[in-house]
Amino acid sequence: MNKLFFAIAIIFFAAAAHAAPVCPDNEDDTIYEGQNLNENVMLFIPNAFSPNGDGHNDYFAPVGTGITIDYFEMRIYSRRGQLIYLSRDINHPWNGDVNGRKYDETATEVFAYHIIIRTNKGFENEFFGRVLRIP
Repeated sequence: MNKLFFAIAIIFFAAAAHAAPVCPDNEDDTIYEGQNLNENVMLFIPNAFSPNGDGHNDYFAPVGTGITIDYFEMRIYSRRGQLIYLSRDINHPWNGDVNGRKYDETATEVFAYHIIIRTNKGFENEFFGRVLRIP
């Protein structure tokens, strides 16, 4: 009987050692997939903007911390896949114009973006998505 109890105790202890950790009730249980949590990088990329000159959301650009200014690239594409805007300066956001022409103030349009940033630790991250330009 003692040998059987000892064997069950070892199996239970080995299984407990390989179990996933349990978060206490006072900690956040959110899972961050695909993010390096050892870096202090926060990035916000808006999904819409309205370049109507009212001073609110007139430009499209990512905003964040932990990003270097020595390497940045933002490409904006039309729905047809044409490159309509390219910036390599993080301080030069897109104002909604298409190839230098003023945008149509009556039309809502969707554009695709491709943004590449370099973090302060030297890692490059790429972001793809869509942005809505609202008149």
